[in-house]
Amino acid sequence: MKYLLSIFLSLFISLSSADDFNTLKTPFDEHNDIIKFEFDKPIEGIQISGTFDPLIWDCMGTFKGTVNLNFTRVKDNKFFNLSLDKVSFFSSNICIEPVDYEVGCKFKNNIIIKYNEPKDFIDDQPLKFFDIDFDNKKELVFLRACGIRHLDEFEAYDLINSEEKFDIERKQLLLANEEEEESLYGPRNNSFYFRGNSKFDLKNKLVTIDLPWASCGNERKIYRSDGQGYTLVKKIITDIPTSDNEIKENLCETKTYIINSEGESKLTKVECVENKNSEWIKSSDC
Repeated sequence: MKYLLSIFLSLFISLSSADDFNTLKTPFDEHNDIIKFEFDKPIEGIQISGTFDPLIWDCMGTFKGTVNLNFTRVKDNKFFNLSLDKVSFFSSNICIEPVDYEVGCKFKNNIIIKYNEPKDFIDDQPLKFFDIDFDNKKELVFLRACGIRHLDEFEAYDLINSEEKFDIERKQLLLANEEEEESLYGPRNNSFYFRGNSKFDLKNKLVTIDLPWASCGNERKIYRSDGQGYTLVKKIITDIPTSDNEIKENLCETKTYIINSEGESKLTKVECVENKNSEWIKSSDC
């Protein structure tokens, strides 16, 4: 009898231990284990839980994939669900040591995420509640870690948190205009997008977003908040100029555009620098 009981207990402990862990195999595929999680406490009066389906194990140990989230307002149990593709919710810091990138990642089931009050606009938590447009209302901001040129990217969605309605602004889930650049995560949604090198000017309610792609290649967009979101007011594009289909590789041209209230752009300034002996000096050859 004691022998049978011992076998039963051994099996029970073994099964319990196995159920406590999942494994992400490399390369990821549709048969991989889903990561279940919940936040350790309500945030802004909202309890958050969900699942994450990792598709890529990318730079800096970042998992990129699809997150399915459940938001429940504690005071009245109103809720909404949200699914986002190609976001980063976890990294290899959830893996139990030792981590073998060739084999996969073993992790504990039902991960509890500790939420910390964000320090600033580019705080790198997987999601955060933060007033990014100076209207005294917090937006819901998601992280896309290690994006273009290894800089973090962020998407901010308006949170509707009234007595009558509890949701995000669903129009922001539509794809952005095709003129907008894609990130390393693919097409962007129509949310407010900013990057880890963005500069926020609280005094003037401006944000500057840089998208560099080369030493002479950058698009800088400057947005102003009107309390209802951001409006593009200036665009500065730096690139190698061309003349009669000839590329002037030794020159670097910067064009400044002012954007009016109708969204129309007007070229207001053209500046040029020339590369001489590995130094950029002002030039009038543009």
